[in-house]
Amino acid sequence: MRLNKIVASIILLIFLSFEAVTPYKAAADMIPGSGNCPSGTFMTVFMNYISTLHNVFPIKFAGITVLNFGNLEDHDDSGGGFICICQMPPPIYIRVGFPLHLWEPADVIETVQQPWCSPTIGLNLGLGFNKKAIGDESSLSQNDKTAAAQAHLIAYPVWYMLGLFVDLICFQAGTGFDYLYVTEIDPLWQNDMWASLLGPEANLFANKVAQAACPIDCATSTASFPLDFLFWCQGCWGGAYPLSKNASSVDYLQANAAIMGKFIYKMHRELIMWLTSGPMMLRGYCQAFPFPIWKKTQYNPLLLYPSRNTNRQPIGRTAKLWGVGKSMPFNANYVFGIYRARDCCAF
Repeated sequence: MRLNKIVASIILLIFLSFEAVTPYKAAADMIPGSGNCPSGTFMTVFMNYISTLHNVFPIKFAGITVLNFGNLEDHDDSGGGFICICQMPPPIYIRVGFPLHLWEPADVIETVQQPWCSPTIGLNLGLGFNKKAIGDESSLSQNDKTAAAQAHLIAYPVWYMLGLFVDLICFQAGTGFDYLYVTEIDPLWQNDMWASLLGPEANLFANKVAQAACPIDCATSTASFPLDFLFWCQGCWGGAYPLSKNASSVDYLQANAAIMGKFIYKMHRELIMWLTSGPMMLRGYCQAFPFPIWKKTQYNPLLLYPSRNTNRQPIGRTAKLWGVGKSMPFNANYVFGIYRARDCCAF
């Protein structure tokens, strides 16, 4: 491991954190979009992501917290320890390393009211089919407690854009900026009944007994982190099922957060998003692997657009603590940076 480059990367992260006093705002964003796809937002999203990279902390190495800039929240269930052992193909068979734990900014998720709109790049993707995939777009307002939105999963490798940790084996498998999934072409996303084909177990939790546990998840996610074994709940955001475009919550922003959470679960069910945290990352397997039930504590979204949060938030935390004043008039599109807990056996 090239320790000097790791130290340099940490120093750069701290410098960028000091630059995060105010969100970057492009001039084009100051004009209300009246429901149209916003333009000129690429630099807004990029700079808001860069200026919040302090959310990678705390960083733990060999079971010891080496840095926790800003006293950010952490959920570490890897078991820690001083060393880790990974299985390797012959003739090596095993590899011994040191546990590394941090929060990795890996992806971006958009929830958009206008099909094919991408505020991450500030453009309409221009594909001419399924333009009315979510119905009457003019029926929703900022005062609504329900939302229906398309969602896009975008690989957004900030590490590689800045050259951070590029020599560390944990992050060598990164890819470039890329659209990994768009729901406009997915019929299962458009209808609650069709969504049950992907999550038929939803019928088991559509009862008062199962739903009675969700307020507990709301309380724990607001105070700390959600409960992974209550996978059918999204804390204060509502239920996780059905895995479709529709959600209702206390306000429009939180309803979009619920859609974002459903989309993460859907990506796990379709084996597109994988497990990157927990004991298996340090004891034997040491590789991210597909997992069809989402692990809520692995993800901390961070609102990047139309306004920017300073710190990442757990899945299910009430928007009354992080969403006040974050919705802009006439805006119906949101961008969330996805921080995921990353446990790795580094050497």
